[in-house]
Amino acid sequence: MKFTIIIPVYNKEKYLRRCLDSVVNQTCRDFECLLIDDGSTDNSNAICKEYEANFSFFRVYEKENGGLSDARNYGIERASGEYLAFLDADDCIDKNLIYICETVLKNHDVDVIAFGMVSAVKTVSFDYKNEMPYITKDDNLIYNILNSNTGVSVCNKVFKKALFYNLKFIKGRLFEDQFIIFKLLKGRNIIVLNNSLYFYFQDIDNSLSKRKIYSETYDYLEAAIEIAKDVSYEEKYLMIANQTVYERIVILLTNVYYREGQF
Repeated sequence: MKFTIIIPVYNKEKYLRRCLDSVVNQTCRDFECLLIDDGSTDNSNAICKEYEANFSFFRVYEKENGGLSDARNYGIERASGEYLAFLDADDCIDKNLIYICETVLKNHDVDVIAFGMVSAVKTVSFDYKNEMPYITKDDNLIYNILNSNTGVSVCNKVFKKALFYNLKFIKGRLFEDQFIIFKLLKGRNIIVLNNSLYFYFQDIDNSLSKRKIYSETYDYLEAAIEIAKDVSYEEKYLMIANQTVYERIVILLTNVYYREGQF
């Protein structure tokens, strides 16, 4: 098995079929897809089992709720694929994602394949022509991520499973990707694709409720500090990372003063 797609699922019945259909529509079938039901209380589990019954590449696992990081770690431990892709249950992937990654790996021995992520609307079509991208070895990927050109998410990257041998997502943290992403990328053989293969659907109501949480939690700051530690081997990276640390300190302090009526 070449690829494993890991999808943590928690109360996503509203979006889940859209997500799973993008997996079903893959033009290359050399993959398995693990659906990690993280203690859902809605109809998500029934939907997962429906797709498992109809398509052989789906495998459903049920566990007590432990959060996104815990569900991803659970999937990694059970993955059979040599390479891992992470998909959130309310997002989608391009129908050629696995095919393109398979083609890349036929010609290149790489640890990570990175590609674009776009904010999508509900009317997005998965039938458009997606030509094979121009492939480039990007030695400045870390610099680009720090400048927010590529993003700190694990969802727009495919990783060799061996990279997770001594690494796990931290359970219970917000910004879980930021605590691990540069540990996964440092010193790796990376190829960057010039097209977007991941579709991010922003839940407006959910994002508004999270904004207050993000600005109040120290995970927001500690993630930036962890990034600075991870990139401290290169001065140009550290300067950018430190700027992010300072910016988040200001945001957190401003929020504290505002809550206490001192702003």
